Amino acid sequence: MAILLFVLVIKSWTISEAKNILAEAEVAETFDSIVGIYDLTEFLNMLGLVDTPRVRFEDSFMNINGQSGRELIKYYYADTEMLTSPTKPITMPDADVWFDLDVSTLNALKTCG
Repeated sequence: MAILLFVLVIKSWTISEAKNILAEAEVAETFDSIVGIYDLTEFLNMLGLVDTPRVRFEDSFMNINGQSGRELIKYYYADTEMLTSPTKPITMPDADVWFDLDVSTLNALKTCG
């Protein structure tokens, strides 16, 4: 079984610890500071524990609240100096293949395995 470990530094771009997975995203939200997340899979799983999570960023941690107000997770940031992240935006060549994969098709493919 393979385990992928993703490292995330919340800014415009990020890179995996093995330096073989790069990601860049445009989001509507703005971030006042850079936030380090060591294990993206763990972080996303924590978000999944809370129904309709709301995130509030603090200096050294973030509070994740649920819609009911009964759940509260305090998630501490990783030291960004210890994380591998690109120093400039990612420049990739044009795609050889482009396609759209909708959620229902992805879910159907997941059940095939």
